[in-house]
Amino acid sequence: MAATNQYLQDNLHYRPLSAHLGRATVWTATELQKNASDSAWHGRIVTVLSKTIVAVAALACIPLSLIELVSSFVLASIAGCFNKILFDNRSEFLQKHTLKLLSFSIHSALGTVALVFLFYKNCRGLNLKCHTLSAVVDHSIHLGIAIFVQATYGAYLDRQAGRDEKLFATRIINLFRDSHPRLIQDLRRQIERDAGILLSVLRERIVNAPAVSTYLGQHLEARNFIMTFDLGTFISSVEYRRQAVGIVGSVLTDLQLASPMGAQQWDLNQHRPDESRYQDHLAQLIKEAFLEIHNKPDLWHGLDQEELPGNELLECMDATTFTPLAAAAAYREILEDGMYCPEQFDGNLAQYNGRREQIIEAKQIVGGLTQAQKDQLYQKIIRGSDYNVDNQCIQEAFLKISALAAPINQGPLMTKTVINMEFNNSEIVESRKLFQTAYQEALSEI
Repeated sequence: MAATNQYLQDNLHYRPLSAHLGRATVWTATELQKNASDSAWHGRIVTVLSKTIVAVAALACIPLSLIELVSSFVLASIAGCFNKILFDNRSEFLQKHTLKLLSFSIHSALGTVALVFLFYKNCRGLNLKCHTLSAVVDHSIHLGIAIFVQATYGAYLDRQAGRDEKLFATRIINLFRDSHPRLIQDLRRQIERDAGILLSVLRERIVNAPAVSTYLGQHLEARNFIMTFDLGTFISSVEYRRQAVGIVGSVLTDLQLASPMGAQQWDLNQHRPDESRYQDHLAQLIKEAFLEIHNKPDLWHGLDQEELPGNELLECMDATTFTPLAAAAAYREILEDGMYCPEQFDGNLAQYNGRREQIIEAKQIVGGLTQAQKDQLYQKIIRGSDYNVDNQCIQEAFLKISALAAPINQGPLMTKTVINMEFNNSEIVESRKLFQTAYQEALSEI
């Protein structure tokens, strides 16, 4: 068992020397080009120097890569032949090192191709300004070749030796384990290096922007934080992230670039204040309509399905409840004494410029109904086509309300762009559907 465990572990081959030299060359050239000035006279000299380094190093590494390719392939062939002739492919030790030598050989071959390609692209004006990409390519080649060899030739040798054909899967999992610490550390270091330079450029542009510069002159805490911001600390320290969120939120709010929506969330102010207030008002009507329907059996029974009663459908946010809930919210808007809908909308909300007139027309029709007819109308709103009414005015009011309800349930009328800096959130800038948000908030109140 000990031999088998040893055989299944440590199957990741060493990187060829040519790969190390190639990575070092690309890193040096990238560092030079990233820091070369675009305007100063010496920037051009640094760029030419970096390209010269790449050309010379690529030409020097190609012969070394070919030597490594041939020698490692010969050794892999010898080890494979010994395993076949002397042990009938049953030697785990020879198989393990045959596969590692073969992976090393293929790595050298691919390295030769990469160096030739690098030399060719360099002669045609290659720009190297991203350390992270070089690291991703380097580790992908290393790990990808090892996985390919284990999954193909390794699995073939297992079959020849009568071993479990699934052993290669265990070796591949161990390859990820072997490469994981160095891969994560390297990628994090290169991301921080790339981001550091990018942050310095952004920091300079932010500080020099007229409006922001004036603001930062009056808020020294925000200015000091921006000037000393460290990505590594931001990633590793929860307290530092909280400080960053607080400062960013204050800047966005003070500059009227966003409006606070709650803890660590801000409306990006894509709409006018009156439009945004109207969106929030409609969201409140959705919550009120939900709670009213959910708390009155004579109403939620109108949502009943064969599988579940209406109140449970509401609680599980079943899609069949969306349309009647939006219509119920539109009906509540019509019954209000005031008018919250703006006369005109801008931007992507301009398509709703006739909404105010539609509300006024619906108010006039509903205002002419008796209380008994309004009750019938509400049942019609909740039950939909399953509830038949003969009254023409009720039917006309229902159609008007349905037209007003459609944008509440779908479309940009109930959509806001939100900055969400909660630490468990995957997206910082998100498009938030206020209908779903209001629905969830109503659920939390039952």
